[in-house]
Amino acid sequence: METKIDPRVARTRKAIIESFIQLSERKPFENISVKDITEEALINRATFYNHFLDKYDLMEKALFEDVQLKLNREEYSEVQLNEEYIVSLFEKLCSFHMRLATQCQRSYIVTINQLVVDQLKVIHSQQLKKHFESLDEEEIHKIATLFASGLLSLSQEWFDDSDAEEPTTYVKDAIPFLKAFIKQ
Repeated sequence: METKIDPRVARTRKAIIESFIQLSERKPFENISVKDITEEALINRATFYNHFLDKYDLMEKALFEDVQLKLNREEYSEVQLNEEYIVSLFEKLCSFHMRLATQCQRSYIVTINQLVVDQLKVIHSQQLKKHFESLDEEEIHKIATLFASGLLSLSQEWFDDSDAEEPTTYVKDAIPFLKAFIKQ
């Protein structure tokens, strides 16, 4: 049973998240306070704490929602398991890394990466179930984990390489190996 969310609550939550994102574009995460966020969102502290435990909780939830938007499951539900699928996911991951570089300190990358891997595993598991009915749940889970972790690691490597070419070009060399995770 789905619970209806009060539109005012949703707007307030969105305002808090957007304020946090705007602040994180102007200053490092460690320098952002709850007071900064409440002033930016034009709310009081109690309202902030009705939605989030603290700024760390806000960051994690904001990033999780961002990951869900960037890796929209519906967008990938009808695509074929092919080169375009891999390139599209890779480009989104590279874009995500670029934005994170300005919004988060490195110590939160592990948490963020886990959120990304979890979303990629869901997306890829759905694809595998649809295209390979002979696979059982355990096989699907293992293949999806390998694919998600590999693609994320490759995008992180791309981001760390200051001389790297465009994401599309960079991932082309890895596509034959990544395709191994989508073939039976």
